[in-house]
Amino acid sequence: MREEAMLLGGEKNQEFCFDHLLISHFCYAVEINTLAPSSPVSEWGIFHLVVSTGSGGHVDILQRATAFLTYCSLCPPDDLAGRGLLDMKSLYGQDALRLWRIISQRGWHTQRETSGPVGESRYVEGMISLFYKSDEAVKDDPELQAWCREVTEVRLQRAQDWGFLISLESQAQLCQFITMCLFMCTGQHVSAHLDQLDLYSWVPNGPCTMQNSLPISKDVTEKDVVGSLPNLCQACMQKTFTKFLGRQQPVMVALGQHKEEYFLGPGPQTVLKQFQEELAAMDKEIKVWNESLDLPYEYLCPNMVENSVTI
Repeated sequence: MREEAMLLGGEKNQEFCFDHLLISHFCYAVEINTLAPSSPVSEWGIFHLVVSTGSGGHVDILQRATAFLTYCSLCPPDDLAGRGLLDMKSLYGQDALRLWRIISQRGWHTQRETSGPVGESRYVEGMISLFYKSDEAVKDDPELQAWCREVTEVRLQRAQDWGFLISLESQAQLCQFITMCLFMCTGQHVSAHLDQLDLYSWVPNGPCTMQNSLPISKDVTEKDVVGSLPNLCQACMQKTFTKFLGRQQPVMVALGQHKEEYFLGPGPQTVLKQFQEELAAMDKEIKVWNESLDLPYEYLCPNMVENSVTI
């Protein structure tokens, strides 16, 4: 839904940054959000049949989750810092910070990173600097300001209360806003998307429904646990739709590898080529690091990160 907000705001205002930098990352946003209510989360859809949050419960969960949504929560450096996890050597944290830095312009050198940057200018910052030469150029672009305001006030329903910007005052603010949009539908999505099969295919890890109430004491037997789990039909359905949702989709295009030429000229092509080189370097280093792990963490390998959310 957040991707659709960015998409519709950009389409309405025909904004440069959206038409060039972001359009390839929102290819299927509207289609996915149109199909979902008429298929998996519809009445008598898969969620209605086997998931305890079906029949409207998922709406309540989404409303509760939205209450915790902030602008900072969509930016890994700010999100991890706010949780006190910035210095913790988690595999997600290290890979997310490095991917954010490659996409944007600033970040941290992580333990899983063995080489420095390929070049000086990052993708979003490099592209923006080609077309906006100063902070004044950003502030004076009426379409850019209208897009930002449309996304925050209209599409996200007054999200300035969550810290979202209603205007862009500098190149740095524009860079972070674009990077947030781009990371949201690439790295952030894939990190929660690809692990579904690993997590939920073992049904006791996250049962789609429970047959009995949660225990209120520690006097629980194995029979009680087994009797609370989904029945065989529900468990099979859970494994089936988890496999479908958690797989790498056939039309998947890796981050930065889109074939459409949204930018012409040597400047943008140079920035895009450098972006691809840095992604390739990150991919190689993650694979080397994972060889030393009993359980590799591959979800944010650039060759597995979708350029756009796909179905």
